[in-house]
Amino acid sequence: MRSRRPPARTAGQRQEAEAARRGLRCRFLVEASTLEEDQRRTLTAYQAAGIEIRLAAALPLKLALFDETEGLIALLDPVISRPNWTAVVFTHAGMAEAMKILFEQHWAHADALTARPEEAAPEKPEGDQFATGMPSGD
Repeated sequence: MRSRRPPARTAGQRQEAEAARRGLRCRFLVEASTLEEDQRRTLTAYQAAGIEIRLAAALPLKLALFDETEGLIALLDPVISRPNWTAVVFTHAGMAEAMKILFEQHWAHADALTARPEEAAPEKPEGDQFATGMPSGD
């Protein structure tokens, strides 16, 4: 599970894409207001690899959780005059559980990453009658 606030970096997440291909559940929660087009394309590729991605209006922190016991939290430091991140790495089941609850709360209210209208497949002519769908998995 990951939640991202600016600056969002997506180029180094090949490990998650590989893990998703192997069947592990990987989820990214990204702050929509900071998402740039190149990052959207990268996230779309990760989505194709099996990573679940949702966009949140705002996120309070950066978060990564692993195996429900380990994680990383990064917060903007309010004391420094220019934006800077302070990070905490932890191995603590109780802390991981609390952060998972926070992640799940934001996940439940976030929107799925979808293709931009200009990237969507063209509509089929009216005479072409068929339906497509994906299982929800929820």
